[in-house]
This record gives sequence, C-alpha cells and structure tokens, in this order.
Amino acid sequence: MERLLRRAVRLGVLTLLVGAAAATLFVASAAADTTISGTATGITIPQGNGTFRIVGTYVDPAIPDVRGSFHGTYVEDTTGYTSCILIGMNSNGCPFEAQYNACNDITGRVTFTSKGKSVTVPITSSPVQRWDSGVCLDPTDPRIHNVVFADFIYNGNPPPPGTPPYPDARGYGSFANLLFFLSGTSQPVGSVYHDNFTFQLDLFGFLGS
Repeated sequence: MERLLRRAVRLGVLTLLVGAAAATLFVASAAADTTISGTATGITIPQGNGTFRIVGTYVDPAIPDVRGSFHGTYVEDTTGYTSCILIGMNSNGCPFEAQYNACNDITGRVTFTSKGKSVTVPITSSPVQRWDSGVCLDPTDPRIHNVVFADFIYNGNPPPPGTPPYPDARGYGSFANLLFFLSGTSQPVGSVYHDNFTFQLDLFGFLGS
C-alpha cells in the first residue's frame, strides 16, 4: 500500500508540473491546438554502448477504442547513476528527492503514430519544467527504473545537434511550439524492461493559424 501511495503521489507531482508549464505557455497561445495524452505500455531493449530502443502502444482516453503506437531510441549521456535530473532551482531538491538523484541523463527521440498521423519529438531537457530527461534507480528497488522523458520547443527553436529538424509531424500541421512529458517505470524481465508510462504531448501555435 505504501508503495502504491508513493507512486500515486509521484504521478500527481508530475501531472502538476506539466499542468503548470502548459498553463504558462498557453498565455501566449490561448490553448493547445492538439493534445495527446494517456497511458502507454511497451518494452525497452538495450542495444549496447548505452543505447536503448523503446517500442509499445498507447491509449488516449479522448479517442475511444483507438490505440496508437510509439517507437524511439535514447542514449545515456551520463553513466553510473550519479546524476540529478532536476535542473535549475529545483536541483536544490535532489538530496531530498531520492527518486531523481541516482540517475543517468539521456537524449533521443520518440515517434507517436495513430490513425495515419505521426509526430516525432526529441527527448532532451525541459527548462520550463526544470527537468532533464533521465533514467533513475528506484530508491526502494534499484532493479526498477524510474523514467522521465521530456522536452519543450518554443517558437520553433532549434533541435538538439545531430537530430532532424523539428517540427517533424504528419497529419498534425506545422506547429511552432511543443510540450512533451512521458514518465513511468521500467521493470527488468529477462534481457529487456517492461514499461508502464503516462504521457502528455501538446502541439500548439500552429504556423499560419
């Protein structure tokens, strides 16, 4: 029960962070033109040399009976689980937030596909939410990974070096701003990890609108 309560509190905190960041951004944009959110399940497959592949499916409660899919890759930029993924002022909380202290920073990209539409988003850091993307050791069971994927693109600011231009979307139009947050747990099963995530992806400030 204590473990379930802790996870519920953690999810609530992450949800509040997303909501606060989105509310700040929407002052200029009025509202998200497209929002994709829900739950996702899949697997993380180690590829060697600190590279991992993620694949799975997601459900958006706003689109009944429709399941989408996601796939992507990420690379560990730090190793040894000694990084803090709270950035900016929130980094002061790391000694007191064990679930975000023993982490590896990551970068990558992930593509969401549903009903003939797709959007690819970067996995980097999100200054608005003051989070780095990372994989962290669960403080109660280090075999379990607490995963945070996040990014924020505002007014078409350049993507990370070595990644394709953004926005990279089909069927959603050309958007200028993006807010992305996906988090959850990865549990080892044999040579892979089974993932359970919640996520929200806001595409807004469409060009020409």
